[in-house]
Amino acid sequence: VLVDALSALNSGPSAVRDLETAMTDVMTAFRAGRSTLLSQIFRPRIDRILFAATKADHLHHASHDRLEAILRLLVERAIARAENV
Repeated sequence: VLVDALSALNSGPSAVRDLETAMTDVMTAFRAGRSTLLSQIFRPRIDRILFAATKADHLHHASHDRLEAILRLLVERAIARAENV
């Protein structure tokens, strides 16, 4: 899942909340978890979801770890909210 975190950060707190809500919606769209032989046939599951920040090349390479930390925080919150839905 490609995430445009930089645009949200530049647009302010409401855009970051909107991004977090969108990521929560994305998380609820997937059926995450391990698959059994039976579930692979009837209800396939996803065991991994990759989130990647777009426009990382707009930042200096020394700031990539900060962008990764922000994305990790947003994803962790989205996962927690999706589990409660």
